[in-house]
Amino acid sequence: MEQRAASRLAVMSQHLAPAPDAQVAMVLGRQFTAATLGSDPTFPQATTAAAFPPSVSDALGLDTLLTPEERAVRDKVRRYMEKEVAPVICGFWERAEFPHQLVPSLA
Repeated sequence: MEQRAASRLAVMSQHLAPAPDAQVAMVLGRQFTAATLGSDPTFPQATTAAAFPPSVSDALGLDTLLTPEERAVRDKVRRYMEKEVAPVICGFWERAEFPHQLVPSLA
């Protein structure tokens, strides 16, 4: 009985484990994604892009509710985040630290 269960388990594990070609494809896919997005392959949950993707959709029409001054502030914050925060925030996340040196420049 135990031998039968062990052989079934062995057969099931062969079906569950990815084939070597699938493993290679998975690694290459991760490398391609990391190169495309500029992400940190050691911590894929915190992928960072070199620049935030442009906003191409405003389904709720929120942009029309903003004054030109408010749009300017929004754009300034976006540029700041792209230039100062995005390049370093992944490192802080990995070390579980708060980026205290960014606080003064947020003002």
